[in-house]
Amino acid sequence: YRRPDGGRLRNGPGAVPPMGKTAAGAMAGTVHGHEVEAYGPPELAGKKLYDPLTATLGGGLGATSAKFGPHMHEGIDLMARVGTPVYASRSGMVIRAPNPGGGLDQVLTIRHDDGTYSRYLHQGPANVRVGDAVTGGQQVGTSGYRNAAHTHFEMWHGMPSATGSKLMNAKAIYGWDKNNLPQGGREVTARGAGGKPGEAEPGTAA
Repeated sequence: YRRPDGGRLRNGPGAVPPMGKTAAGAMAGTVHGHEVEAYGPPELAGKKLYDPLTATLGGGLGATSAKFGPHMHEGIDLMARVGTPVYASRSGMVIRAPNPGGGLDQVLTIRHDDGTYSRYLHQGPANVRVGDAVTGGQQVGTSGYRNAAHTHFEMWHGMPSATGSKLMNAKAIYGWDKNNLPQGGREVTARGAGGKPGEAEPGTAA
């Protein structure tokens, strides 16, 4: 198991517990009170996505959150040096952006036309402001620092953290693993429930 900062955890109170799986192996269930919609809405499958930054993989969805505790981690930690360029995962509208001079632990949120959102935590200086329209693959900011140098990346179906909103499993949707690490700005195809690009999810993961 891994902590959100990428460090190893042994079995014990801080370890990540076994989670439910879809047929394709993506995590399902709930995290921090939010249902996990493993591959997002069915219409997302086959759409173009862009890797948010060049990074290695740290703690994932459902891991121990340094802020909220065990099993509460709402995204995936993408481990990268401070200042690494961060890119829009899809086209959309910036609804929250880092303040100039606000440090290395800020938040950037993009709303997409289909009711999904991408949220980037622990951000440094940004290239965009609230209200800006951005295109997928456009640089929008830089990676920052909290406990370790990284960007915490979340995908939501519905307003992030709002009651009734669902978390999406970015690692499954992008198909990231140790042999397929994120490469900032790279165009990829969203995976569906079959674990392959373009296969739509038949229903919400339970």
